[in-house]
Amino acid sequence: FYKVFNFVCETGIPSRTGDFRLIDAKIVEVLRHTREKSRFLRGLTTWAGFKSKGIMFDRPERRKGKSKSNYLFLWGYALDAILSSTTRPLRVWTYVGFGISLAALLAAVALILRTVLFGQDVIGYASTMVTILFLGGFQLMSTGIVAEYVGRVYREVQNRPLYVIDRAFGLETGRVPPSFS
Repeated sequence: FYKVFNFVCETGIPSRTGDFRLIDAKIVEVLRHTREKSRFLRGLTTWAGFKSKGIMFDRPERRKGKSKSNYLFLWGYALDAILSSTTRPLRVWTYVGFGISLAALLAAVALILRTVLFGQDVIGYASTMVTILFLGGFQLMSTGIVAEYVGRVYREVQNRPLYVIDRAFGLETGRVPPSFS
């Protein structure tokens, strides 16, 4: 999970990180001002940008009961974590669609050159497949572009502060930025 998360997301998290943590009041204040309903705490604390230190410990065996988490739950949790932390997966469809459309155009050029240079007739299904591939790729690319806009709207709706300020020098004490009031 951590390798995939760190590859896909802008802010990485250390592997084998748990949600049990001691955090400073400044970090709590930053987290209080994020308006997200689906919060991935490991990602949000890393996103805040404050220094952190991991404490290694041996987790004891569970004394009673059994975990209610199955693989389906963990899959959903991982998906929520990635989707709440980045919009990068949306861009994949733009690139895939562009690649398919480009391949279809190259195939069309090859079919045309084969007909013009060698006088070979184009088989009916070949031109149909090239057309379908091109249109399918164009639709995927268009869907990817729309997804980019939806991702930008999602980022705006998250309403995360643009900057997290650790310390301010030369300002009036007690003055709070408008985004924190």
